[in-house]
Amino acid sequence: MAVIVLALVAAVAIGAGDFLGGHAGRRIGYRQAVVIAYATVTLLALIAAPAQEGRLTANALYWGVAGGIVALGATEALFSGIGRGRPAVVTPVSAVGAAALASTVDLAFLDGDVSWLLAAGLATGAVAVLLVTRDNSAEGGPISFSLATGAAAAVGTGLFYVAIDVTAEDAGTWVFVPAGLTIAVLGYGLMRLGGHSWKRPGSGWAVLSGAAVAVSALAISIAVTRGSLIVVAALVSLYPAVTVLLAGIVWRHRPNRMQWLGLAVALVAVWLLSQ
Repeated sequence: MAVIVLALVAAVAIGAGDFLGGHAGRRIGYRQAVVIAYATVTLLALIAAPAQEGRLTANALYWGVAGGIVALGATEALFSGIGRGRPAVVTPVSAVGAAALASTVDLAFLDGDVSWLLAAGLATGAVAVLLVTRDNSAEGGPISFSLATGAAAAVGTGLFYVAIDVTAEDAGTWVFVPAGLTIAVLGYGLMRLGGHSWKRPGSGWAVLSGAAVAVSALAISIAVTRGSLIVVAALVSLYPAVTVLLAGIVWRHRPNRMQWLGLAVALVAVWLLSQ
C-alpha cells in the first residue's frame, strides 16, 4: 500500500509540475523554465537528502550525471510539447512510453519478472496512446509536434527512472543532486550559446514546477526501494490526467470523447501493470 500511495503522490506532483513548467515556458522560454525548475530541484534535494538514508556514492554521481543529460532533453521536449502542443496528446505518449521503456529495461537487465498481466498492461497502454492521440482539431498546433515531443520525453523519462532505480538503495535522494545540477548547468550553457536573454517575469512558475518535481522525485526514490520499478513507473504514468485537467481549466484545452476514453483505458493499463 505504501508503494501505491507514494507512486500516486509522485503522479500528482509530476502532472502539476509538467503543467507549471509548460506554463512557465510560454512566458520565459522552455529552456529557461527547465534551468530554473532543476536549479530548484537541486536546492531542495540538497536540503532533503541528508535527512534520508543514503549517501552520494560514485555510482550515484555517475548515474545522476547520465540521468541528468537524458532528462534535460526529455524535460525540454515535455515543457515545449505541453506549452506549444496538445497536452492531451503529449503527456499520455510520454507517460505510457516511459513506463513501457522502464519496464522493458527492468525485465531485460534488472530483476523484473515477466507475467501475462505485464504484457496485457503494456498492450493496453499502447491502445490508450492510440485513442488519446485521436485529435483532429487545430488547437495546440500540429499533432506531429505533440507526438514527437511526447516520444522524446518518454525516452528520457524512462531512462531516468532506471537511473533512480539502480541508485535508490545506496544513494536515496542524493542522486537528484548531480542530476538536477547537470540539467541546470547544461541548460544554462545552451541558453548562452543560443543567445537567449534571461527573463524574470514568469520565473516563479518555473520555481513552482521545480518544487513539484522535487516532491515527485522524493516519492519515487522511496517507492522504488519498497517495490518494483515496473509497478512504480506504471502508477506514476497516471500523471497525464492531472496535466490535462489543469490545461483544460487554465488554457481551456478540452479533450474530446475519444481522448477521454483513452485516458480511461490508460487507467486500466496502469491497474494491470500494478498487479
